[in-house]
Amino acid sequence: LINALSHLIDAKGNTQVGMWVNTTRVKFQGEGWSITSKVVDGVYPDYTRIFPVAEATSHMNLSLVSLRRIAASPFRSDGRVQAIAFDLAEKRASIKSNDLEGEISMPIEASGSIQIGFNSKYVVDIARAMGGSIRFDMTSNSDPACVYGEDPNAVFVLMPMRV
Repeated sequence: LINALSHLIDAKGNTQVGMWVNTTRVKFQGEGWSITSKVVDGVYPDYTRIFPVAEATSHMNLSLVSLRRIAASPFRSDGRVQAIAFDLAEKRASIKSNDLEGEISMPIEASGSIQIGFNSKYVVDIARAMGGSIRFDMTSNSDPACVYGEDPNAVFVLMPMRV
């Protein structure tokens, strides 16, 4: 819903949007369009339980520009998930291809000694949402990472993937 609204509002520019809410539905309406959605009722899960409780021992900083450069690799044309591997001890990020027997890598700013991988689309999307530069705080290569940006009130939790 939010994605659809952002595209409609961006496409029209600076326009007024009306919003109506009742106990079962919410409706957004602009010039020439409207979106209606069901209101979800119930107890929202305790999302704070997914945040890592251990003190982060590894950190890395990335910029959207460098992430776009490495994530735009030609290695995946089959629609499968592309993983970015991070080796914090070597201070390198890389995308490998088993099919083409190739690798693209770049230096990163990091501390710690873990090797970890993340879905490249998620990492780029988070960097874009956070304004360009992001910092990862991690405890291990199997635990979720907390991702921070310019806004001190915003945090993303990202699960690693095997690379």
